Amino acid sequence: MHQVVDAIPAHVEWKTCYISFPNQSDEKHFVQYQNPIEVVQALLGNTAFSKHLVFSPQKVFSEKGCSQQIYNEKWTGKWWHAVQSLLAEGFSGGKSAYLVHLTLGNIPRAIHQRPSQHVCILLRYLSVDKVTGAHLTKKVKSARMQRLFYESMCIILKPLKEASQSGMEVVCGDGSVRMVHPILAYYVVDYPEQCLVTCTKYGTCPKCQRPAGDLE
Repeated sequence: MHQVVDAIPAHVEWKTCYISFPNQSDEKHFVQYQNPIEVVQALLGNTAFSKHLVFSPQKVFSEKGCSQQIYNEKWTGKWWHAVQSLLAEGFSGGKSAYLVHLTLGNIPRAIHQRPSQHVCILLRYLSVDKVTGAHLTKKVKSARMQRLFYESMCIILKPLKEASQSGMEVVCGDGSVRMVHPILAYYVVDYPEQCLVTCTKYGTCPKCQRPAGDLE
């Protein structure tokens, strides 16, 4: 898989940093990543997507009577409408690695389902080397791995904070220059990482407070 990823033409420059704990500075964990702003610019500027990009929320209904609303794309959801209104009012003016990919919700699902389109760009490599230290308990080692995850995500996603509020001008694939607000909309992961991202105890639900026995 890594050979396939490395064979894809580079979109932006890769950066590398190392994370360590204050009381164990000799043990360093690498994080290799791309600037998410530059990734967004690369996707919006791709001429292959220029005719398909959607920049404003839409409401889709199953019939002319508008009795049943359809939610089939990112921009048809209630969340996109809510965030769009906020932008208008308030925001104007080791040997193995953990992979994270980034894509745009502006691109239709039909294109997302074609791997050959390279809609998802590899955003980072995070080392998954085990935290060492004979004096550390299993619980402490687990907590430190969680800290490594959060610290690396803070480093990688930091450029999105300012750009999501102030916006940025991007030259799109159709040649138009648009003011866009790159906002982290959703994070697709399996159950263990859902617990990690939401700081939820394993065996419980990240969304509700139902007992573990009722989760099926």
